[in-house]
Amino acid sequence: MTGPDPETAYRRSRLALAARIVLAGPVIGTLVVWGADFALGRMSQLFMALLLPPLFLVLLASGWVVGLLPAIVAAALWLFADDVLYTTSQRWIGVILVGGVTGAAVASPLVILSTQFRPLDVPLIMSTALAGIVALALTVRPWSEG
Repeated sequence: MTGPDPETAYRRSRLALAARIVLAGPVIGTLVVWGADFALGRMSQLFMALLLPPLFLVLLASGWVVGLLPAIVAAALWLFADDVLYTTSQRWIGVILVGGVTGAAVASPLVILSTQFRPLDVPLIMSTALAGIVALALTVRPWSEG
């Protein structure tokens, strides 16, 4: 008895990649945005609240919900782009472009809508772009072959 045919195995690996991007990406992105906000000194009051485990989990879950749409867009773009990116450097450029654009263009407005008190400014755009890049890089692992 042999395993699945190559086409089925390919589809399963693509589905697993998309699931990894959509499920893990928003959590990673939320942590990166929090880290960037903390480094910029924009999160002093919220940082103390994050030390309480129940509140931390609630805020992480809300960050996951906010990051879900950008992750879905990034997964769709990455599955398209991955077929034409052959070298490691091309894959890194793809991660920077797809992650940065989906983070800045899709996640920034969602963060503003979800918090209702945060202005659209350069640090917000840069932190969400960085979050998209880091989340996509850690989920698709552009340094590996498969």
